[in-house]
Amino acid sequence: MTKKLQVFISSTYKDLIDERQAAVEAILSAGHIPAGMELFKAGNDSQLDVIKRWIDESDVYMLILGGRYGSIEPKSGKSYTHLEYEYAVEKGIPVFAVVMNKSALDEKIKVMLQDALETKHPAKLEEFKELATSKICKFFDDVKDIKLAIHETLRDFEKRYTLYGWVSGKEVPDVSGMNEQIIKLQQENMRLKEVNEKLSNKQKDKGDFNGLTFHELVKLLKVETITLPQEIFKNEQTLSLLECFVSYSSYFATGVSNSPHSTEQTDYFFYNIAPLYMKYGLMEKVKATVGKFDKIHTSKTGHIFLAMMHREYGLNPSSKETAATEE
Repeated sequence: MTKKLQVFISSTYKDLIDERQAAVEAILSAGHIPAGMELFKAGNDSQLDVIKRWIDESDVYMLILGGRYGSIEPKSGKSYTHLEYEYAVEKGIPVFAVVMNKSALDEKIKVMLQDALETKHPAKLEEFKELATSKICKFFDDVKDIKLAIHETLRDFEKRYTLYGWVSGKEVPDVSGMNEQIIKLQQENMRLKEVNEKLSNKQKDKGDFNGLTFHELVKLLKVETITLPQEIFKNEQTLSLLECFVSYSSYFATGVSNSPHSTEQTDYFFYNIAPLYMKYGLMEKVKATVGKFDKIHTSKTGHIFLAMMHREYGLNPSSKETAATEE
């Protein structure tokens, strides 16, 4: 699927209008989505909260730094642009800056006079510039340098980071076929329950798994298969749900989340695999301890199921003993 990255552009306002417009054009020409303070006027807490939410939803943060420090936020004594940059770094969002060379700043001062130069807080501007240039940074003389820096940096970021991005609804896989599969499994579930009730001479399983006995659940999990795609995993694998649950038991016990900074493998387990176990009560969703994301991990019932698997089959879901016991 074609991913479009959302790039948040941060800068001071009046002195960098042309530079910001060049950044927007470069991001669009690279096939991505620009976002930023053009939509807002920094000046109060509620607007800063809105900007933070936009940064949270962005894949990359870009700073354009010229000769101005910007409007000061009263509580911190820092500029709003400075706070935005620090927030992006704190959240682990990939950041890069393009910083105006002194010769370019001198030319801008000739045209804009004092509007292009920081006169109130020069020391704070130097402190901010030192922070920005300590991380990924490129210097520019004109808008062409900005456009080139954006194209090069975004290509580099796509290789170095796992970026969430946005995809068109046209490219999202159709999962409607899963409903038919669920209905078939439910029918098989009812059939197996009826058979189990008739086999009164069979020893009853210990434990209850959402209305199923242990061996009924083992059968259901062995029937349903999943394919782990090659583009995400090293090799394409087709496993039964039972094999997958046992093989990745340590991984599921730790939990998978829908954090925007998670890996493609984690995302695939979160959205495609974990829900299959949730309907049997083997996994459960909880609120992540950090951030606003959800986490799915092995439930108490799931741990009981694994303990019974270990006791009866040695945690080998494809063993001959497993098949023989279920006949």
